[in-house]
Amino acid sequence: LDRSIAAALERRDSKLEMRVEKARADISRVNAAHDAKIMMALEAEAELAESRRAIFAKLNAADVRAKEERSRKASKDLRPGLGSRKASRVLDPLAFEIPVRDSGTEKTSLSSALVKRLKIKSRTSHIKPMTDLETRKA
Repeated sequence: LDRSIAAALERRDSKLEMRVEKARADISRVNAAHDAKIMMALEAEAELAESRRAIFAKLNAADVRAKEERSRKASKDLRPGLGSRKASRVLDPLAFEIPVRDSGTEKTSLSSALVKRLKIKSRTSHIKPMTDLETRKA
C-alpha cells in the first residue's frame, strides 16, 4: 500500500512538472512571437521613414532643377535694361516634410506667423497618399 501511494504521488508530481514545463514552453513561444512582431513593426516603420525621406529628397531635387531651369530661361528672356535680379528673387515652393513627432513626444504645431511666413499648406485629406506633391508644397 505504501509503495502504491508513493508511486501515485510520484506520477502526480511528474504530471505537474510536465504541465509546468509545457506552460513555460508556451509562454516563451508566445513571448518570442510577440517580440518578433514588434521587431517587424519597427523595421517596417524605419523602412517607411527612409523611403519617405528618399521620396522628398527626390522631389526637392526635381523642384530645384526645375526652378534653376526656369530662372535660366527667364534670365535669357530678360531685356538688358531689366537685369536678372528680379527673376532670381522669385522662389518657387519646395516640397519638404515637417516631422510631427520628435523622439516619442508630440510636437506642438508651428506658430501661425511661421506658417504665414513660409506659406505652408497643410494636408487637407488623410486619405490622399503622403507623397502627394500638391498637398505637401510649402
